[in-house]
Amino acid sequence: MALIIVVTGPNNGDYSPLGETPIVIGRDDKCDLQIVDPVVSRKHLRVEFDSVSNCTRAINLSSTNGTRINDHEVETGATLNDGDVIQIGDTLLLYVVKDVPDIEEAVNNYRRRGVGKHSTLIK
Repeated sequence: MALIIVVTGPNNGDYSPLGETPIVIGRDDKCDLQIVDPVVSRKHLRVEFDSVSNCTRAINLSSTNGTRINDHEVETGATLNDGDVIQIGDTLLLYVVKDVPDIEEAVNNYRRRGVGKHSTLIK
């Protein structure tokens, strides 16, 4: 099962499993994954599975401070690949597809690997 894991910021360690239902990430307490970061918009980002193309997409919800994936600015949306790092505000999120024994192991693997070794192309 795919996950979005918070790897930095006040919500470090929080996560949200991804299924067929889209999730909204932002500062608002009604978001599926709330990020308590003053630079994050109330509704900053939507992550959804597209059954037609069989991929997961990150959709920027016209956030004030933008969204970056693997250090590339995302104006509208981008397809996510395993290990992609999403930055919203001062918070980093990790997109994980591969099964991991637990959340802590996924975060440790990310930290060992480091940022900037990803292949997702932003369109």
